[in-house]
Amino acid sequence: MRNFPLNPGVLAAGGAYAAGDCLGTVKKITSGGIQNPFMLVHAVTVKDADNQKKDFDIVFFNAEPTAGTYTDNAAASIPAADLAKVIGVIKVVAADYTTYGSVAIGDKRVGRPIFGATHYLCVAQGTPTHTDAGLKIDLCAFEHVEG
Repeated sequence: MRNFPLNPGVLAAGGAYAAGDCLGTVKKITSGGIQNPFMLVHAVTVKDADNQKKDFDIVFFNAEPTAGTYTDNAAASIPAADLAKVIGVIKVVAADYTTYGSVAIGDKRVGRPIFGATHYLCVAQGTPTHTDAGLKIDLCAFEHVEG
């Protein structure tokens, strides 16, 4: 089992997001040099330093999506050419979070295969105002690498 850091990247510091906005940009999944793992996602851990506890989706792709709009703090637009690359979505919701002092930790138990994922995109489903370093995501997965 491995942890794959799925950090959304640079976020609009203090910027207000709308539902449907990209949280960061499309990112490549890598872990210890291994790419394109066949994985069974066990859990998603969200480290929310801003204590926002807002819903968001993690959209997984089997190849880099290039035909749509995937700009931080702009509406995600996935056209048909990129829709064909979507292989799964994990939804993190407010009920998945617990507050500890001034921060929140989200724990989403998943237990589903995401085979051949190479890229991901985080999409807001609430209206967070995350700071640049305020949102970190870890994907805990069992992986099998052909070779």
